[in-house]
Amino acid sequence: MDDLSVYLPIDRRAALLHGAMLPDRAHGAVMFADITGFTPLAESLVQALGSRRGAEELTALLNQVYSALISQIEQFGGSVVGFSGDAITCWFDDSDAGRGTQDERTSITLSNVRDTAGTHASLVFGASSAPLRALAAALAMQQAMTAFAAIPIRAGATATLMVKVAVAAGPIRRFLIGDPQIQVLEVLAGRTLDRLALAAHLAERDDVVVDQATLAQIEPPPRVAAWRLDTETQQRAAVIAELPLLVTPTPWPTMHADRLPDAIVRPFVPPVVYARVRHSADPFLAELRPAVALMLQFGGLDYDNDEQAGTKLDAYIRQVQAIITRYEGHLVDVTMADKGGYLFAALGALHAHEDDARRAALAALELRSLHVTPESEASRIGISQGTMRTGPYGGASRQAYGCWATMSIWRAD
Repeated sequence: MDDLSVYLPIDRRAALLHGAMLPDRAHGAVMFADITGFTPLAESLVQALGSRRGAEELTALLNQVYSALISQIEQFGGSVVGFSGDAITCWFDDSDAGRGTQDERTSITLSNVRDTAGTHASLVFGASSAPLRALAAALAMQQAMTAFAAIPIRAGATATLMVKVAVAAGPIRRFLIGDPQIQVLEVLAGRTLDRLALAAHLAERDDVVVDQATLAQIEPPPRVAAWRLDTETQQRAAVIAELPLLVTPTPWPTMHADRLPDAIVRPFVPPVVYARVRHSADPFLAELRPAVALMLQFGGLDYDNDEQAGTKLDAYIRQVQAIITRYEGHLVDVTMADKGGYLFAALGALHAHEDDARRAALAALELRSLHVTPESEASRIGISQGTMRTGPYGGASRQAYGCWATMSIWRAD
């Protein structure tokens, strides 16, 4: 039987296994990892193999890549919180909350660490451990991607996949939002996410970058290969070449599929996905489908200072889900960055209709009337129609249901 608990972040699963809840305020490091090169690879595979086989080959390759990346993230105590297209957002906590007792898990002490001079050092989770572990994971991910540097396509042609990674350390808010009858989503929010977005914007094809505030937290400092500059804000991000210490992996313990009952897992999985996995004899595979994408940008919450921000965001997302679900669409993901939030919904991915474009337009008109707070500005919404890759994807220990496409999104301002 398929393990649906992989639809939850690994630290959330660990906490639930021990009857604990993760706090909505935490300190650590956030990672944003974006795989580059998938769009031209997808186009080449479809041209060479046709839509169906091309989608199958692409999904298999995508899962191989995510397995390699997620393995490195979890080896250094990180957790994949969310997927967004070909990117993932991950969390490295400064504490060991949710990991259980000392004898139930791998020790969080980093032993046998050497500094660049060859002398032994001892590093225990503390103020600088999360960014250091995140960077160790990022550099390991970069190395893992060398296996995908020359992917055969056809007639001797090859394609290259790379990963660019941004890391920002600091305080965050972490929320569970959404209607449990539809789907509970997990998001990170706060000023640290805004800094992460800026650093990610400056990252190039295979960079590992940190913002200046994060770099200042790492002692001794890592070697910086170059600096990236945002000419508009004059903010800089450092491209990390190597770390001053060898960081010993601190992997998560093995979690058995039957440890979490369906009653706990089900709210985190879209109902149609749950039904397909649990009650269909056919495997649930990714496929190419005509669909309509709806993207919405919203703002209006002070996540760092408003203790009720999570409650307000949850209420807003439930209203969004109710509208999207009424038109038989699906809210795929919610991401927080650039001092606001972004929603991505798809119509036609799980339930196909001849009038999905009309349904999306009607849903957009209703969504325009929603406000996160009475004082917040109207949301900005864009709609586009095309062919999407839809279905489950990810690694063995962490998966999501996703929809992606190469589309031009227009926005109604």
